[in-house]
Amino acid sequence: MSLPVKEILKVGERMLEAAQIEDAKLDSQMIYCHLFQVTKSQLIMEWQRVLEDWECDNYFQLLDRRRQGEPLQYITGEASFLDFTVKVEKGVLIPRRDTENLIVYIKELLKEGSLKGAAVPMEEKRRKAILKGKALDLCCGSGILGIGLNKWLGIKDVTFSDINSEPMKLTRENCKALGVAGIFKEGDLFQPFRHALGKKRFDLIISNPPYIATEEIENLDRDVKDFEPLAALDGGKEGMEIYENILEQVMDHLTKQGLLALEIGHDQGEKIKALGRSAGFTQIHILPDLENRPRVAIMWK
Repeated sequence: MSLPVKEILKVGERMLEAAQIEDAKLDSQMIYCHLFQVTKSQLIMEWQRVLEDWECDNYFQLLDRRRQGEPLQYITGEASFLDFTVKVEKGVLIPRRDTENLIVYIKELLKEGSLKGAAVPMEEKRRKAILKGKALDLCCGSGILGIGLNKWLGIKDVTFSDINSEPMKLTRENCKALGVAGIFKEGDLFQPFRHALGKKRFDLIISNPPYIATEEIENLDRDVKDFEPLAALDGGKEGMEIYENILEQVMDHLTKQGLLALEIGHDQGEKIKALGRSAGFTQIHILPDLENRPRVAIMWK
């Protein structure tokens, strides 16, 4: 069947609405834009174009994947983060807007010396040392945090690490595409940074590790629990397993002026504070996301 673009987008929107897909209109349009390689702003110029049968078939094939709950980012193969776009694929966590807070807060602290809403001064000498020093994106996934440190803060020496090979491959591709000269290490948390001659240290360690409690996985939206990698979501019985491991080891891998920044679950702030104090951090700050829920932990000693 041949259909004008304006009509097929309406059909797609209704089909997605019937499948209870949020943002059905936008997703219908973005699938078309991806398939026919046009931008959202160019879409109106396509309005009266009549699609051939095979073009309609291709559109509805992708639309059906979205109807089944597959995230739009996996269908298009890309996702936006801050002001850049990265490649994403199944097996790697999709970047979230909440995670942008990590970079925003770190930039605020290191560029301005304090965090808004809290008397948290950081001396200029320490800030400059961190900005000129070595950074580690731990549990890097698609590499968005390390790339963000490079693009937004100008940190040039960034190492990316993950336990799985799929994220490491994708991180390399994203760094190459965005002009980031990273160092890449595959292994379990800090394992790649322990050597016979000592332990490698970083001035800034940033991480968005798995932090959802195992029993809560089934309560997630279907596009998350059915499609995104379990290893990037499941943080153990209470969602704290990876944090416990990180904070047990992190002091061996931070310089004296080092800074640790973590994305956390909205109900994990007090537990993270306790772990941070036990690890030896004296400055521990739990910061909110755009909905005023605890989402970021920043700490230093």
